[in-house]
Amino acid sequence: MIHTFRLILSFLVIISITVPAYALNSWLQSAANSSRGGKTESADSAFKGWTEPLASANPPDGFKELRGIITMAIQPGGLFGITSDVIALFEDGSYSSDLKTLFAKGKSASMSKKPGRWGRWKISGDELLLKKKKSKDFSETRGNWVARPASSDLKLNGCYGKLTTASESPFGGNYTVGRASSWCFKPNGRFAHSRTGFAVASGEVSGGTSTRSKRGGRYRIDGYTARFLYDDGTELVTAFCFLNEKRSHIAINGKRYMGSD
Repeated sequence: MIHTFRLILSFLVIISITVPAYALNSWLQSAANSSRGGKTESADSAFKGWTEPLASANPPDGFKELRGIITMAIQPGGLFGITSDVIALFEDGSYSSDLKTLFAKGKSASMSKKPGRWGRWKISGDELLLKKKKSKDFSETRGNWVARPASSDLKLNGCYGKLTTASESPFGGNYTVGRASSWCFKPNGRFAHSRTGFAVASGEVSGGTSTRSKRGGRYRIDGYTARFLYDDGTELVTAFCFLNEKRSHIAINGKRYMGSD
């Protein structure tokens, strides 16, 4: 079973990126260059500012660990296929996939706002069994693994990103739309976060690009919890974990980001 799961997980890593690996690495290299201030003034400014250490944020009450699971879901482009998700397990046997509200506002707020994202879990042998809120019985996951927590006050050095695309051919033309997001970290406790939406088209379909400027601030990562304090005063407390042994894949708020190997 374990061998089969590893094969599935390896296959998942291959198909979960919807653009060629070289495109992701190229884009991450560009993000890394920008984080060093060599590209634009705004990129440089994202890493300039306060470096005073932040206090740590606490995980939700009763929290046990984060688990990565393999699921079937609608992929970009409308195809149904294998993907991965991150869920939070609690000591009382409950679990949730609502990491955003859970880590920012606590368990009670999440259960009230997103009750459908909660369920029950148990271990049978070496299998994780889950029962969704409206389900009558527990069911096996297609694969699961304990996500790796960070060390106390972990400092990262590098960029992590993800790209998703979808292609269609309407009105006599072809177009591809996508989103790109990156997180870049410095050992001095500074980070930069950027998002970009893009469309590439041919024929009679036009395209364009929309970019959200880099936003900088300070970060603190402890165990399964990350705290981001942006320079404009916005604060984000969310889930963090490593998804592979090499620690080149991270998850922030349950979303997978890949580093350049």
